[in-house]
Order: sequence, then C-alpha cells, then structure tokens
Amino acid sequence: MSSVSRARVVVLVVVLVCAAVGLGLGLWYGLRKSDSPPEEPQALYNPPSPSREGKYRFAAVAADHEECSQIGKYVALFLRKNRKERK
Repeated sequence: MSSVSRARVVVLVVVLVCAAVGLGLGLWYGLRKSDSPPEEPQALYNPPSPSREGKYRFAAVAADHEECSQIGKYVALFLRKNRKERK
C-alpha cells in the first residue's frame, strides 16, 4: 500500500467518524423531549374576510401585507381587463 492511498484511507476514516459523531449528536439533541409544557395549538384557518358580495365574484388575492394585496388586486384587474379586450 503506497503512502498516498494510505493517507486517503486515513482521511476517509476521519471524515466518516466525524460525520457519524455529528449525526449522532444532532439526533441526540434534536430528538430529546423538552422539559417545557407543550404550546397551545394555533387556529388552522383565519376568519373569513367580509366582502360586499359575501363571496369573491371574480378572483381573490391573498398576501401577508396590505401593499402586496393591493398590487395583486391591480394585476388581477389588469389581466381581467385585457382578457375582455381580446374576446
């Protein structure tokens, strides 16, 4: 066995041992049961949005910020207007 291949084997064994130790520690600390009480479950759905029609007439835009909702509404209206002009 040459010194180059022996060095490769040593490096490979060291890397595999480090990976195994890291995986073991990660699983040990990640899967431990916590001592804190469980959190309250959050609601799965938000309450319905009040709209004038009681339902969405053409489309709906949902976003996390009001400005994003306005942009989405503008795009939806723009696409709807273009679709009517093409017919």
